[in-house]
Amino acid sequence: MAESNRGVSDEVTKSRSIGEITAKVSVDCSEAISGLKAVQREARKATQELRELESTKSEGIVETLREYHRIQGYDGNWNHDDYMRGMYNAFEMLVAQVDGRVPEFKETPHTSDFHLYQVPTADLVAELARREGVKEIAIQPHQPFEISRVEPPFGKVTDEESGSARVLVVTD
Repeated sequence: MAESNRGVSDEVTKSRSIGEITAKVSVDCSEAISGLKAVQREARKATQELRELESTKSEGIVETLREYHRIQGYDGNWNHDDYMRGMYNAFEMLVAQVDGRVPEFKETPHTSDFHLYQVPTADLVAELARREGVKEIAIQPHQPFEISRVEPPFGKVTDEESGSARVLVVTD
């Protein structure tokens, strides 16, 4: 007959009879059980720390995403061209997903919303200088130069200046 007892000391005793021979074996499992419980505690602790690390990493990624979205949303970035507007809308979609809201995409600006006074002068000059039918004359710093023109009824008028300057002659 098999018999199993488990006591407070985590000792397991089994008795078994085989014919006329009876054997009794007692095993103290308390150290093994204590060790397994310690391993289990450490595994739970490591799992919790891993979850916290993943959460911290995710928060950092989300904050970086929000920063890119904010920068891309500046006037002059999102409305610079179709590519930049697409970049903004992609960030908007991702941030909206994280926030659990419907994305608010930016549309192509209407020409009535666009004004040349918003474009820096240096950008306008650079664009004109690249075009066909435009000749650029570069005047070095501190170099004197004159610009003459005819203004009826006064005749020839001359302006004297000194560089640096970019003179564009538009013939188109």
